[in-house]
Amino acid sequence: MSMYNYPVLSVYISRMLIYKVRAFVWVLNDAAAIFLLPLVWIAAYGDNAVIGGLSKQAMTTYYIVVGFIFVFVTPHPEEKMIMEIKDGSVSEWLARPYSYFRHFFNEFLAHHFSIKLMLLFPLTALVAFLYKDYFLVTGIVPLLLAFLAAHIAIAGFFCISFSVGCSAFWFEDAWAVQQLYWFCVLLFGGALAPIEFLPAVVQNAARVLPFQYFHYFPAKLYLNQLATGEIIRGFMMLGAWLLAGVCLYKLVWHYGTKRYSAVGG
Repeated sequence: MSMYNYPVLSVYISRMLIYKVRAFVWVLNDAAAIFLLPLVWIAAYGDNAVIGGLSKQAMTTYYIVVGFIFVFVTPHPEEKMIMEIKDGSVSEWLARPYSYFRHFFNEFLAHHFSIKLMLLFPLTALVAFLYKDYFLVTGIVPLLLAFLAAHIAIAGFFCISFSVGCSAFWFEDAWAVQQLYWFCVLLFGGALAPIEFLPAVVQNAARVLPFQYFHYFPAKLYLNQLATGEIIRGFMMLGAWLLAGVCLYKLVWHYGTKRYSAVGG
């Protein structure tokens, strides 16, 4: 059965719009980095034209694009999942015919297609105004490739985040697992710094982990800084991690709920 259920999704969108003020605040909180990190790097460059092989304009553009990807692609199902598993409210989902996974996925898509897209154009206009002298417009093909990669990343990223939420079935302090997970997302995904700026050991780890394909790879596609072979490999890795994410969430949910039932009775 498909992960996408459009009649159900429309219900989730309607419900999301009821609480739109709270949802707006969540998005704006995530969007703060789009405005702050480019300022830090513009100041760091000073009179330097290039740092680490990237121009001031390329670096500013990188952080803006990564910021937008982070806001519009990044799911957070594990936060609510951990609470519901710990307080036992997940039990009602075990008796329902509707999937707990699809519940969170449709909730994320509702947030994505309603609140986030409503804020996309005003945020874009504001960023374009503030950074008009620093933002690089690279062309329609890089933009489309970045858009495609970011939206393939949504499903894989969600599956892995859902699997992290399932850690609450095994760990008393699942919040520590979540914090470690997000440290890895930020470090190996290129949100803290472009991966080529990191130590070699971190770069090597990033190549085999999924996180760079969720944020760094689409940003590099937009900047048109990847060779054809790197683009093909990146999309293949995105597909591989999507498949791995689906298998992982099914596995941990299956064994997690069995353990939960055994412990909870």
